[in-house]
Amino acid sequence: MDIGISGLDTPFRYFAADSFYYFTVARNMAETGIVSFDQNYPTNGFHPIWQAFLALQYKIFLLLGLSEPVYLIIVLLISVFFVSLGILLIGIAMSQCGRQLPSFFLVLPVGVYALLLLPFWVYLINIRGFANRCGGPLPLFGTMWSFMNGMESGLALFVFGILALVFVLRKRIPMFSPPIMGFLASMLALSRLDHIFISGSFFLFYLLAVVFHRTRKSLNEFLLFTTCLAIPLLIYMIINY
Repeated sequence: MDIGISGLDTPFRYFAADSFYYFTVARNMAETGIVSFDQNYPTNGFHPIWQAFLALQYKIFLLLGLSEPVYLIIVLLISVFFVSLGILLIGIAMSQCGRQLPSFFLVLPVGVYALLLLPFWVYLINIRGFANRCGGPLPLFGTMWSFMNGMESGLALFVFGILALVFVLRKRIPMFSPPIMGFLASMLALSRLDHIFISGSFFLFYLLAVVFHRTRKSLNEFLLFTTCLAIPLLIYMIINY
């Protein structure tokens, strides 16, 4: 609906300023094959999965002869898809724990922070005129809409949603859940590098299972998880060495 009203200017209401660093590197990767911001010096100052995804998408747009404004619209729609599906997967994971989803889950897309901020935001825009009108009449920051920012946020939420669901269902697929979770934990870290600490919490879960259970099964699960977590991360570090 917003795209229909605002047209090609819509992404600028949602995208973070840093997202255009991503877009510039993606364009250079697609046009020159160089992972660079200025087409001269290589860079790795980005979260790799999202950057590679944007570069591949830009390359497809070059082949199809589509414009950059259309590219930005598609990136926004993909961000909406990732965030929406991520929330859905987290909801399914919570429901699989055997309890009914709490009513507060309905306000998750809005967020408590944004609800508290709303009166001040409206006051600053409509009365004092101090706030940034480019953001629209309602606050985006603090809501799930701020995750649709042209950056890695939506992708990270989507990968975490899959990881959370597999974790909840791990007892139904005991043979496959450790390697799948290890791979997903590595993808979570590579979708946003500081999420290695979230991935580390799953590593700690399997490590503590070995310490307390002291069984061959728990040891095998730990080794499978750790191996599938470590290999993609080691490849990334070797490439960036």
